[in-house]
Amino acid sequence: MKILEKIILIPLFLIAVGSVASGTFYFFSYFADQSIPETAAIISLPTPTPEKDVEIDAVGDIMLSRTVAKRMRQNGDDYPFRNIKDEMASADVAVANLENPITAGREIQNGEMVLRANPGAELTLKDAGFSLVSLGNNHSMNFGEKGILDTMRFLSNAGILFAGAGANSIDATAPVFVEKSGIKFAFLSYVDSSFTPASYEATSLKPGVAFMNIPEMEVAVREAKLQADFVIILMHAGLEYSASTTKAQREFAHAAIDAGAEMIIGAHPHVVEPLEKYNGKYIFYSLGNFIFDQVNPETKRGLMIKAHFAKSGVKNIELVPLVIENLSQPRVETPSEVGNFFDRLQYPISTDPTFSQK
Repeated sequence: MKILEKIILIPLFLIAVGSVASGTFYFFSYFADQSIPETAAIISLPTPTPEKDVEIDAVGDIMLSRTVAKRMRQNGDDYPFRNIKDEMASADVAVANLENPITAGREIQNGEMVLRANPGAELTLKDAGFSLVSLGNNHSMNFGEKGILDTMRFLSNAGILFAGAGANSIDATAPVFVEKSGIKFAFLSYVDSSFTPASYEATSLKPGVAFMNIPEMEVAVREAKLQADFVIILMHAGLEYSASTTKAQREFAHAAIDAGAEMIIGAHPHVVEPLEKYNGKYIFYSLGNFIFDQVNPETKRGLMIKAHFAKSGVKNIELVPLVIENLSQPRVETPSEVGNFFDRLQYPISTDPTFSQK
């Protein structure tokens, strides 16, 4: 029986081996006959797009009334911006404090403290490159409810965003969101009530501006931070013409950063005030004047900051010293004019790699 099994299995084994060998020969013969191209296709992977920084240019007080308005009538509406417009051309967002309402009315004389700019000023601001202005200040309500409502309407029609004022308190204290290159910013604007008439404050029933209130601001910052990468506070506070900051300025700015703000940009003193780094964030207490008709030499000098943001935070801040000529026209100071200007910041900018100077 065993012999018979061997006789049967041996032929089957030989058949199987032959089949495998035949198949293997066919497999290799097939591919040997195929022509292989001398050059193979190269698959190109897309090059990652470099992260684009967002440049925010910020300046201080803009006042298009009194002597400035006269200069504009004499020389053209763009006169105040002719020597500075090119410096701002690289900005993704340009921000300033607008120190007057835009509304029709009587001519404002030199020395008056009630300010107004003619309708059409918003178009001049837009043409100069401004995309957002702060209305949270002590002059936005100089011409009452009509004046502030006109201002907001003119700015909106021109495509300029505004913060710090509204038709009611909810609108006035609401953040303004701006998104550029995938980075989202929230701007909040407030004015100190200590030098601002109480009637200027927005309420649930009337238009006005947003007053500085630390508890309410903290809530607003935390809520805005949930929707934005960075929160920037536009603060109108301090003593006019003072080189020092006040306790109210410092407390409000510190509270804002503790609540989640990335940067504080101040106005109102009309002169450049100190720069502070608090908990890793920068506070510019006052950038001074940008366009104004004040005659004191200190009020004729201002500061522009060019802050470059990445998703991770502030990468670089360029400091640009300015001088105002003809009581209306800012320009960049020459190196020989700068002198000890940066000393007024009372901050070691030369040892902080975040900063560069124009």
